[in-house]
Parts: sequence; C-alpha cells; structure tokens
Amino acid sequence: MTPMPPLSLYRPERWHEVVERVVARSWHYLASIDEVDVAGVLHRTLLPGVLDEPLLVTRVDGELRAFSAVCTHRAAIVAPHGTGLRCPYHGRRFGTDGRCLAAPGFPQPEPRDALPAVAVATLGPLVFVSIAPAMPFDALFPYGRLAWLPELPPAPDPEGEASYALDAHFLLYVENYLEGLHVPFVHPGLTAALDLGDYRVEPAGWSSLQVGRPRSPGPTLPSPDGPIAALWVALFPTTLLNHYPWGLSLNVVEPLGPGRTRVRYRRWVRDASLLRVGAGGALDQVEHEDDTIVEVVQRGARSRLARPGRHAPGWEDGLAHFHARLAELMG
Repeated sequence: MTPMPPLSLYRPERWHEVVERVVARSWHYLASIDEVDVAGVLHRTLLPGVLDEPLLVTRVDGELRAFSAVCTHRAAIVAPHGTGLRCPYHGRRFGTDGRCLAAPGFPQPEPRDALPAVAVATLGPLVFVSIAPAMPFDALFPYGRLAWLPELPPAPDPEGEASYALDAHFLLYVENYLEGLHVPFVHPGLTAALDLGDYRVEPAGWSSLQVGRPRSPGPTLPSPDGPIAALWVALFPTTLLNHYPWGLSLNVVEPLGPGRTRVRYRRWVRDASLLRVGAGGALDQVEHEDDTIVEVVQRGARSRLARPGRHAPGWEDGLAHFHARLAELMG
C-alpha cells in the first residue's frame, strides 16, 4: 500500500511546490452552468491568492469555452465591451471566441495575439477548468457508473450558500473527507444515520467513491445495488460532491496558504422536504466537527516528533489512492 506522505508536505517550506505541482495542474470547480449562460461572458478568478488566475467562460457556437482574461499585449485584465472584450490599457479588442480583433499600435493582429485557451469541462450543472491539466477531465472519475443518479436542477439554491475557514492545510481537509474511520469518533449524528458495518470505499481514476448505507428507515437514493443514505465523491484534489436523497451538496476546497483553507458550500436541491433528515440533514454540524479535528491534525503535523502512520485497510483505501496520485504529481 502507498505510504503516507512525509509530514513536511504540509509545512510552509513546501507550499510553493504543492501549488505548482498539484494545484496548478489539476481541475477545479469554477461556476454553475446557469451563471455562464446568464452572464454571457463570465469573469472569474481561479483560486484568488494562490493561482490567482483571471479567466473568462462563454459559449462559442453553443460550445462552452474558457480563456485567459489577461491581455496578450501588456497583461492588463480585459473586460466586456460591446459584443466582445476590450483591454482598458491600450484598447486591444477580442471576440468572445478569444480571437484578437484589433491591436492598436500594430499593423494588424496576429494569431499569437489571441487569448490563451483554458481547458474546460462540465459535470451536470457544474463547470470545471484547469490551466495546465496533468490528466484529462474524464480520468478524474468514471461518473458514467452513477448514471442512475436523479438529474439535478440547473441552478444552485441561493439559500444553500455557506463558507467556512479553518487553520489547516487544504490537503489535510481533503484527506479527512476521504476516509470513514474517523466517523464514529468525530460525527455522532452521522454515525446514528449510517450503517458503518456496510460502509464501502471505491477508489477510481484520480478520485474515489464512498458509499453510506442507512442504519434505519428513511429517505434514500435508489441505487441499483440497494438503498443508499449518502454517496460521497472526491474529485482530485479540491472538489467534493455529496449526493443525498434531497440533491447535491458541493464542497469547494480553496487553498489560502500552507495553514489556511476556505471551504465553500453550494447545493442543488431536488426535494426540499428532505433537506433536514438523514445523512445529509445536519451538514453545518458535520462541517464544524470536521474543521475542528482537522485543525488538531494541523497542529500535530507541525510537531518535530510526528511521523506518518499506516493506512487502515478498507477504511482508508480512498486515502491511500489519493496519496498515490499525490505522489505521482509531486514526483
């Protein structure tokens, strides 16, 4: 089994290495598809303060496209202007397909003046981007195997927006999500809702699936393999998809620094009457419990006497898979 990473990985001296080798080469959730369609040209900064990458997403001939929002002349940020985009510095103009249409100060635009394209993909109503993907989006997780999941509404529920900040490395937060061994010790409410004797972890692609069966009667997902209380999918390395009978809860894990992380919640609701019951019924409490224990681990990881342990077979197979992928990128 893959060894756990050295604890130095979570310390400030290796932060730049983690950002460049892992964060910059991975896929990240950016927006919902309805936000792109409403905006026409959606401007977003990918992971402010870490990647800090200004991007724009739009549709070109019905196809979703993404580009750098940085002008190809002197690096100012372009902005919508008329039916296209314009640089506020020297007036260079671009079409929504990224082509440079006018380049003041030059005889004419050249192909190299176009805005650099950015890899973009969708998963249902979710839009993902990567500025330098080390893997194709389809390699993250074989979502086709979950084609039985009920369809989600196109727009997120505005009442489901929430944000949490914790004093811990983002990798420690994701690692906590990837294993069920801590559940009976950290999450009493979740323990009461799940049959931990029938808890299953399935690593796949660059991600992993965790299946939680219900302990008692209540709302479930109609899986071909029997009723499911919750289905957790971790897309490497910062997107956590929580499928419940009421719909989807999304955790967007945003690195802020070697010891600081923000987690943004969004949700897509199919049945609001089920929001407060079952394994997906007390998410704020579960988040608080996770944040608290991960901050404890962050403090322990700084100890000079600390050393990595072993992966618990069965319970931490998803974590071991994550560490193997992490080692692949870190070299």
